[in-house]
Amino acid sequence: MRTQQVTAQHGSATFRYSKGSLDVIGTEPADGYQVSVTRLSPTEMGVQFTAGKQKETILAAVDDSGTFKSGVIESNGQ
Repeated sequence: MRTQQVTAQHGSATFRYSKGSLDVIGTEPADGYQVSVTRLSPTEMGVQFTAGKQKETILAAVDDSGTFKSGVIESNGQ
């Protein structure tokens, strides 16, 4: 098992992963932000930070070789 922290503008999330498995083991939202975690599949997770209409989502996945990948999506509710 390995861990990876992903930091976005409105918070961060720490993931634990190995081939075929991905979990969120910690989150730290920025002041005023709520956090929600969604399991999309055994190897894909979404972590969303929300304050009013402002939303930011970290999407993370581990591929069949055990390589971790992540990205951040911003939305301001418009």
